[in-house]
Amino acid sequence: MDADYPITKCNEDQLGRAHLAQHVADMLRAAPAAHSIVLGLSGSWGSGKTSVLNMVRELLGKDDDPPVIVRFNPWNYPVGTDLVRPFLNLLASEIRNARSSEAAKKLAEDAVEAIGDYANALDPIIPPQLGVLGGLAHIFSTRRKKALSQKTPEELKRQLADKLLLLHLRIVVMIDDLDRLPNEIVCAVFQLVAAVA
Repeated sequence: MDADYPITKCNEDQLGRAHLAQHVADMLRAAPAAHSIVLGLSGSWGSGKTSVLNMVRELLGKDDDPPVIVRFNPWNYPVGTDLVRPFLNLLASEIRNARSSEAAKKLAEDAVEAIGDYANALDPIIPPQLGVLGGLAHIFSTRRKKALSQKTPEELKRQLADKLLLLHLRIVVMIDDLDRLPNEIVCAVFQLVAAVA
């Protein structure tokens, strides 16, 4: 008897899916860095999608300059939770942890601040009782909030994109377990991708 747990490394692959994982990793490496792309992996429940994602993550992690990998699982949040806030918090955390030189840390903090600005702009749209912004909520002073209120979410999203481009980081977002979610949450995840990607 074998439990239904995904594999985590290519050397555990007994079904020949490592070739698919290698192909996906190669496509992500070759994608234009200044543009966002969306790649979907579809299959029935239990067909090995998470295993393929784990292998892609392993392969990308072996690169000389590996991308920042943000592994977001909406299944971890209760139905009715705003997914934008936890996603932005996770993105900020991964970017902050990715850079080690002082100059890179400054650029990372600028990007994290821009993520916070964008999240703050979404406050009137997203009720605060839904979801948790975590540490990003403390970024804003009253004066900063007033200055930001004069910018539209689209302007702040462009500002965030510019800050992320300055980092010269490739960011790969993996969203897993959509097949386990109710339809309304799947729609919310697609809205999340559209709002943030």
